[in-house]
Amino acid sequence: MTNIYYPKTKGIGIDNKVPENVIDDIEQLFNSGDLYTIKNDIELQPHVNFEQLQEKKNLYQYIIKSCFNLYITTLKNFFEYDESHNYVSHISTSWFLQMKSNDYVPLHCHEEIGQIVASIYFGDWSIDKELEYLRNRVIDKPKYVYENSRPRKSKFDFENGKMTEEDYGGDNGLFYYVMNDIAYTHQPEKNSCVLLPGNVLHGVYPFYSDQIRLSFITNVSFFKLEEGEKIPKECSPIQF
Repeated sequence: MTNIYYPKTKGIGIDNKVPENVIDDIEQLFNSGDLYTIKNDIELQPHVNFEQLQEKKNLYQYIIKSCFNLYITTLKNFFEYDESHNYVSHISTSWFLQMKSNDYVPLHCHEEIGQIVASIYFGDWSIDKELEYLRNRVIDKPKYVYENSRPRKSKFDFENGKMTEEDYGGDNGLFYYVMNDIAYTHQPEKNSCVLLPGNVLHGVYPFYSDQIRLSFITNVSFFKLEEGEKIPKECSPIQF
């Protein structure tokens, strides 16, 4: 797990090596007919209830452990973590995000205090396929076919004071988040996970190739228990 902190921000976590047994749990949930009104309907974004998630022990433990690790390290001061107290977790929502050509997620945030959003990518998605589509697509008015090996974009050269052209690596389909008024991106690769505070602005850029972009998303909150306080019904003790 790599924890990233930008000055005057809350910080995020990125894990590029999500364990295979966690991905296996996600795929088993995803392929469960109980989640769908119509099996594998791409227009649906099926939710997973807490009991279903908790049954997948590898996935459940990974989510709680990863989110709590970010909570008590990079985000320790922001969340005012007090190591002298016990904490409990509460998973409010878990769902699958299935995206196809022309889909996107607008810039948004989650307002619940103390919440961390975990997005785990479990499907194959290729930026190279997206770029190949952009190279070969035809635009009707005017008719035009990309001839460059890679699409281009303009960039302002501050040193020379003029616009230049550079290869476009592609933002299409990337997860992005805004910190210090700058948008950062993460390429969705299988077995990777992004963790961030829910009130950090984030979204997904649109893409246009014939691919399905798959991710599993969970909202997790942590609460401090006062001495003698009982664990609320909707919460779980943190046990590793």
